[in-house]
Amino acid sequence: MLKGRSVFIDDADKLAYVLECERRFESAVDEAVAGVLARRDCRMITLSGPSCSGKTTTADKLVEDLTAAGRRVHVVSIDDYYFDRSQLLEVARKNGDDVDFDSPSTIDIEELRKTVEDISDGGVVLVPRYDFKSGCRVGFREYVTDESDTFIFEGIQAIYPNVTALLHERDFASIFISVANDLDIDGRLFSANEIRFYRRLVRDYNFRNASPEFTFNIWESVRENEETNILPNSLGCDVRLDSLLPYEISMIKPYLLPLIATIGADSKYYDTARRIRDRLDGIEVISRELMPEHSVYREFLG
Repeated sequence: MLKGRSVFIDDADKLAYVLECERRFESAVDEAVAGVLARRDCRMITLSGPSCSGKTTTADKLVEDLTAAGRRVHVVSIDDYYFDRSQLLEVARKNGDDVDFDSPSTIDIEELRKTVEDISDGGVVLVPRYDFKSGCRVGFREYVTDESDTFIFEGIQAIYPNVTALLHERDFASIFISVANDLDIDGRLFSANEIRFYRRLVRDYNFRNASPEFTFNIWESVRENEETNILPNSLGCDVRLDSLLPYEISMIKPYLLPLIATIGADSKYYDTARRIRDRLDGIEVISRELMPEHSVYREFLG
């Protein structure tokens, strides 16, 4: 459990607190990169974690640090290996189910196997491009590689056994990122899952055009998949990163309150929304303007 603060002297005090929290996370990423660089033959890295852990921005930080060390780095999203939506819908229809896009069966493992083998062999590597608007593969990215190239496979699915099985005969590093700690702010305990839910409410509204009611509604199934397919498989990862920034409750508060206010009294989530509002009462706001430009938290607030 980490300790947070709810009251500050002035903006200078707030900025110092923000930077202190950021340094803690950046130091952990630097240590992870040092571990990868120590394995000279390691050309593939998996970066996985549950929803709203900060995978995308952390991938960018890894690229920056590895590039500075002389590596040429490419980020491959496992999402690009989805089967076409029409195929997934047809399978779901035959089974009488809805499509579960977090299921391991939605990933084209054979295409991913080919990518991994091409990376190992060197030369030209073709990585598919998936368009989420049309729900299908729209082409390939071509990389002409040599021994200096490193590939980061990023995504929730990067930890699934059918994905990692493709890498076990090769020297690869596995990094797992999550909100790993609960946060105690003056006696108010915010759980790790609750903090990720706050992040997702704001991110999905700002960047995915999703209503708060929708995010409340899908969160239970998101958590079920994490407990079934993600967390049990995280235990053997080489590196575990904690993306919790203790200042984040103060920063997300002004973005979160208007969203939970849209949950009406007739909603089954009304009591939960009201409890969130009450728990944020008395916590002083930290302006988003104090967040560093390359903070992992920009993934949620922009």
